[in-house]
Amino acid sequence: MRRLLWLVPVAAVLLIAALLVALQPSPRPVANSEPHPGSAATATTAAPGSDAPSTPTLAVSSPPTSAATPTPTPVPTGQSLGRRPSPTGSQPVPPPQASSPTVPPVLTSRPGPGVVLQSFDAGRCSTSSWRASFAIDYIATNGSSLGAVNDAGLDGVGCAARIQLNPGDERLEFHGSPSQLDGQTRYYGVALRLDPTFPLSTDTVLFQFVNTDGGGTFAPPLQMTLQQGNLQFWNYSTPSGQIDDSKQTVRYRLLWHAPAVRGVWLRFVLGVTWGNSAASGQVSLAYQGSQVLAPTHVQTLYSYSSGAPEPVYWKFGVYGGGTAPGPRIVDFGWYRVGTSAAAVTP
Repeated sequence: MRRLLWLVPVAAVLLIAALLVALQPSPRPVANSEPHPGSAATATTAAPGSDAPSTPTLAVSSPPTSAATPTPTPVPTGQSLGRRPSPTGSQPVPPPQASSPTVPPVLTSRPGPGVVLQSFDAGRCSTSSWRASFAIDYIATNGSSLGAVNDAGLDGVGCAARIQLNPGDERLEFHGSPSQLDGQTRYYGVALRLDPTFPLSTDTVLFQFVNTDGGGTFAPPLQMTLQQGNLQFWNYSTPSGQIDDSKQTVRYRLLWHAPAVRGVWLRFVLGVTWGNSAASGQVSLAYQGSQVLAPTHVQTLYSYSSGAPEPVYWKFGVYGGGTAPGPRIVDFGWYRVGTSAAAVTP
């Protein structure tokens, strides 16, 4: 027993030495050390699939701190937090931030209202006012007349211009001035009402478009007629493209027809691209709110002998010579010329 007592001081010394070694501070890297001139900046690269930022971080002369958790971007009020898109793009894209709001697309397919270029104002209810605004072709010696009928306008509102062409008389029509419209598109809106007594067996022109060569020769490339009880929309042309005053070479093309109805308002919207060839000219027609003739290529202007297109002007009224069993009475409540169908639709 006494032999082992000498080991106690030795063990005590060893224990004290071990404690002193354990209490010594361990070596640490130098804080705030900047990169050596010419050395690359330190970068932190995120492991694949981790949420750590991948932006390079330069070493700065500030006390070292523990790795900070990225602060999430605030979600703007009224939006929900979007999820990160997957590599295939199947997940929804994060919503836009308030600083870059989504702008609704501009609707460009909706047609605009267009511009009214000319308008027959039936609401004035004054024959003198109408005569002052529009020229009249009047070839009649048998008492044909133009009257203003109040409370008989379109849909029973306002006024209508009443044209009465008596038997033996040729025409009573309003008309515009000749204009050079080659290559331009115009729309024409018409509302007319055949009197209940209108003789449907007669041949009558209700509205038309007329070319003139300026030398006293006239011809219509387009006409709306009433023949044998039917409304008929015609296109006229010639092989030469010029007016044939003898009518020997005129080609007649019936574009549309429908039974005529008396006593109700008949509404037409005609679209015309004016051109002196079938390739450049085009026409369409809507009747009673429905398209009855899709855009169709036809020659809509005659040409001078030089090949240049002639001017054209519109006419509406009652035109038809010959014998009729009674007066032809038509009320006109609307006539407009414009740059879109919406601008002229009665």
